[in-house]
Amino acid sequence: MSPMKKQLVGIELRRDGISAVELRKSGDSYVLENTAQVDLTDGRDLSGALKDLFGERGFSRRAFVSLAPPDSRVFLNRISTTLPRLGQVRSVLKSQIEDSVPIAFEDIVADTGDVWQDADESGERTLLAAAINRSVLLSITEAFDDAGAPLDRIIPAPSALDAIARCAKTDLEGKDILLLHCDEERSYMAFYSNGCQVLVRAMGPIGPGQDDNAPSETFLREIGLSWRRLFGSTIPSDTAVVVSAPGESRGSEFFRRLPGTVSFVPPQSLIENWEKVEDKYWIPAALAVQGAQRERPNFLKVLKEETRAASKPVAHIAVACVLLAVLLALGIGRLYTTRHRLRRQEAQIEQSIEREFRAVFPELDHVRDTEVMVVTLRRELDDLQQRHDGLQAAVGRQHNPVALLNVFNRAIPEGHHIELDSIRIGADAMRVEGSAGDVGEAEELRDALSALEIFDDVAINHSGRSGAGAGFDLNISFR
Repeated sequence: MSPMKKQLVGIELRRDGISAVELRKSGDSYVLENTAQVDLTDGRDLSGALKDLFGERGFSRRAFVSLAPPDSRVFLNRISTTLPRLGQVRSVLKSQIEDSVPIAFEDIVADTGDVWQDADESGERTLLAAAINRSVLLSITEAFDDAGAPLDRIIPAPSALDAIARCAKTDLEGKDILLLHCDEERSYMAFYSNGCQVLVRAMGPIGPGQDDNAPSETFLREIGLSWRRLFGSTIPSDTAVVVSAPGESRGSEFFRRLPGTVSFVPPQSLIENWEKVEDKYWIPAALAVQGAQRERPNFLKVLKEETRAASKPVAHIAVACVLLAVLLALGIGRLYTTRHRLRRQEAQIEQSIEREFRAVFPELDHVRDTEVMVVTLRRELDDLQQRHDGLQAAVGRQHNPVALLNVFNRAIPEGHHIELDSIRIGADAMRVEGSAGDVGEAEELRDALSALEIFDDVAINHSGRSGAGAGFDLNISFR
């Protein structure tokens, strides 16, 4: 639910301090009332910076406060799901992203946006999940508590980019668009599918003097690769590309090379008195605007929900008991079904054994015990194997001449002109005399025969016999 407060504060945590903007909601627009940057220097921690912000800098303690942690502390992951409701997605979100974030499972605090796109033809939806380490989150809330400062929302900075699109009066609903934000600190590219933010890339700054450098080229290449990864195609020329960037850089070559239909966001279109404000305050301003219009994502709300849930063990025990009862019922049912199936299979196996036994030993019709049948069949099989081994030793290893000729014929490479003059087959070797179109064809035939497992060794002699082809003798031993 949107806050009813008219005073809205957006705070962005940076490595060396905080940047903050205070707005006052006035009808459908916002009035800029205060900006401040407080450095974390001379031993000052976050709590001290907040005391300065809501003390000497005059920020309202009755405002609705939205805060973005440093980009390095937040992990964004694109996920696909077939679950029909957003609440169901959130209930399993940690399990879906635990392998994609460098945070222990029990320390993950995760959320998604509250925009719920339509499913595609396969029933899938693509969403952007955000995660943060619980210890980082607690250090922020403890600093606010110590400073006595208000805090209502903790969100990733890129999630506030929706407010930038609304500043440009861009209709996101059901649209695939690209939104870019560039300032002195970094650059964002945010991809929207069906009006839902599904992929974000954070990169280094892209300034007016960087048109031909590697970061600019990398940024442009990443735009194309990410769009293709999401949609399987290049960016259509009519795709809306909304850009938030300092005014002095908008005419640079870099922005002229962007794909799609590019439009720039003038901050003053939504915020009065913005003309002379530095671009480093644009993300804090977007956080303040987003706080008035969106409920999620909100790491702070997830943390409070988990705390409330942990304080109600009785309810959890009751739910656990119900789930245990359901699992037991399912387990017993599955056990019964499995037992019934195994008994049926056992009966079929015994019938098969009896049929084979009666066919082999019709004279033993008095035997009824299945185990006795199996032992008798095994004994008979052992006797047969011994008789076979004896015959094999007496006769020696022999090969079927017809089978050998068939193997030889199939080994002749297609298109080769091979003529055979004579074939002699012995007990463990064969000799073939013939001719090929040329010496190379004869060698290829030898290689093809050598590759067959049935032949142990294939030797070739080029006889040099006269005629149209190249004569050869093949001496082949069997395995």
